[in-house]
Amino acid sequence: MRASPAKLFSLDAPSALNTALALRQAIWRKPNPEWIVSGIPEQLYVDNGSDFISEHIEQACIALKIRLIHSLPGRPRGRGKIERLFRTINDMFLPDLPGHLIAGKPLSAPVLTLDELRARFEAFVCGVYHRRPHGSTGEPPITRWQKGGFLPAMPDSLEQLDMLLVHVPKPRKVLRDGIRLMGRRYVEPTLAAFVGEQVEAVYGDIRDRRGCKGRTRTRDDYCNRSRGGFRHAGSWPHSRGQLAGNDDGLHGRSRTAGGPEAGR
Repeated sequence: MRASPAKLFSLDAPSALNTALALRQAIWRKPNPEWIVSGIPEQLYVDNGSDFISEHIEQACIALKIRLIHSLPGRPRGRGKIERLFRTINDMFLPDLPGHLIAGKPLSAPVLTLDELRARFEAFVCGVYHRRPHGSTGEPPITRWQKGGFLPAMPDSLEQLDMLLVHVPKPRKVLRDGIRLMGRRYVEPTLAAFVGEQVEAVYGDIRDRRGCKGRTRTRDDYCNRSRGGFRHAGSWPHSRGQLAGNDDGLHGRSRTAGGPEAGR
């Protein structure tokens, strides 16, 4: 099929968070109605970079029932389809950009911002790549995607997808003074009933949530917001859900022995 489901441009080093954000965009519906490729994949084929072999990505794939497959080290032939897409981008997209390099020298001044680059690439995918007959299949990728009334598997909601994909669960024991996570202390009256029990704290790495909430959130966005009577002292990540009822950060779920989850 060779359709492209997502893009992620970042100046940051590769990380499990950026990989999760790219997968999030690939799965969920795009704001652009022309980019209809979406859904939970059956398989995710990746190389052996540190961002792909992390526990975060492994747990996310387990939660979403995605089979995670790593290519064999030193055998790039297994990544041929991916490399072919990169070649198409190099041949058809990059040469038209201001600042494109030939033999290490720019043909023109680099003037694009990161947001402008994202917009141009999206236009290329939807207007050129998806509509051009593919050399192997003979059909445009978007045509093959729409064939046969195919309906991709989708999460029930974007919040559920974020919980499974972007947030990271950590087991913690509830103490009399609350939960300690990443050097911070979280206190909430609801936790009083679970003192001494093991709970699962689910937190979101919010260093870069662009594309996840529509804007980049900063540390101050999270430290200055508090709802639901949750008390925190400079807490970051922020808290939410049963612990605080906020929009991003920490959730609390208590698992009792031999019974269903409580405190949700």
